[in-house]
Amino acid sequence: MLLESVQDGNIMSDADLREEVDTFMFAGHDTTASGVSFTLSSLSMYQDIQEKAVEELNSIFGDSNRNATYRDIQEMKYLEMVIKETQRLLPTVPIFTRNLKEDVAIDGYIIPKGANVAIAPILIHRDHNLFPDPEIFNPERFSPENSLGRHPYQFISFSAGARNCIGQKFAMLEMKSMVSKVLRNYRLLPGSTTNKMEELVGEIVLKNINGIKLKLLPRKLQTS
Repeated sequence: MLLESVQDGNIMSDADLREEVDTFMFAGHDTTASGVSFTLSSLSMYQDIQEKAVEELNSIFGDSNRNATYRDIQEMKYLEMVIKETQRLLPTVPIFTRNLKEDVAIDGYIIPKGANVAIAPILIHRDHNLFPDPEIFNPERFSPENSLGRHPYQFISFSAGARNCIGQKFAMLEMKSMVSKVLRNYRLLPGSTTNKMEELVGEIVLKNINGIKLKLLPRKLQTS
């Protein structure tokens, strides 16, 4: 980006640079932190799902304490399904906007060019026409067979279209790496957090107004 600005003669101002830094800091830290936190919280609430994720990790790592490799992370298929189901119910960015470049017709209404349109994944993902029993936490929704033929705009936790999240694949790698590290070392037990809609607030990034509280029990203590 900096090289192109020099080559084009359009030198970036200090304000431009600050805005780009803000974008990277926000997109690369707060969003991932939110996604990891809500995933750990969800796993603490559903012990059967947590144990299934742990079984997958045991099949990958066995008794080894080594760090995860890129290949290991690619094998975490079920954990990715858990993360996606968490993102369905608790999308990191619960609402975003788009500016229309042309008139759009929806159900007999014309939304004019230039209008700003709000899109709310946290509501779309809870539509029973798109996801049966939408309030039930079910990672199997994202199994290969259940994902087959799904409309690309049905699950939009990373936005969609030409302006979707450019870092979504890297974000998934980060989340799988961090969540798997915690799961391999700790059993997650529920705290006072429920993540019900009345507890949630969308401050650009989704947050729980009471914070996310859970308990960690070292797995080695369970076997000693």
